[in-house]
Amino acid sequence: MGGRISLVGGLSGFQVEGFEIIPAILRKARLQAINVGSRDMFETMNLAIKQNGLRPIIDAVFPFEHSVEALQYLVKGTYFGKICIKF
Repeated sequence: MGGRISLVGGLSGFQVEGFEIIPAILRKARLQAINVGSRDMFETMNLAIKQNGLRPIIDAVFPFEHSVEALQYLVKGTYFGKICIKF
């Protein structure tokens, strides 16, 4: 109930097979389109990240066994950076 379904990269046109819209509507799911760039833009971005040595800021790392605590930490909203779950 009340989940989110993100549709990635559909602006160029696509058809979704096997997905029934009515059950999603009845469960009050939120459909959200996500815009992404082209493959060329993605490769250019990755090259810039590599050349500039950019690294993500990691706030906390939780072992897989503490995934529930990681999600609770996420919900609090007091973090700065990524919250990671280590497998």
